[in-house]
This record gives sequence, C-alpha cells and structure tokens, in this order.
Amino acid sequence: MMLLAELTDASPEFREWWAEYPIRDFRPATVKIDHPQIGRLDLEMFQLRLVEHRDLLMVPASQDDLQRVTSLLGRP
Repeated sequence: MMLLAELTDASPEFREWWAEYPIRDFRPATVKIDHPQIGRLDLEMFQLRLVEHRDLLMVPASQDDLQRVTSLLGRP
C-alpha cells in the first residue's frame, strides 16, 4: 500500500507505532463513477478508523482523482 509506505518513510514514530498496532484484514472496494465533466473516476476506497477515535474516518484518494474532483468544486 502506497499510503503505508509513505507514512512509514516519513515518520519514525509511525513506524514504531504501526509495528505494534493491531489491525484487521481488509480489502479495498473500487467505486467506478462516470462523471459527465471530468470523465471516469475509479476510486479505491479504504476506511481507516482508529480505535481511540472512532468518529474519525480517513478515505485516501489518488492525487489525480483529488485534483479532478477539486476542479469541480472550484477550489485550487
């Protein structure tokens, strides 16, 4: 997983924490959207919820998908 590799490379604290943190197996789901303005989006959906903060949810997206969706919202 690219996100895991990036976090591991960027943070010694994350490396230590991740090695000790119990996680459940999961498989990403791919959601396919054909948008009339920006074309096809294949979003690979991951949900990361921390046991200590169940109200927080992280769903990463590729940089390309993020830029395309952001363009629809009129944000830089």
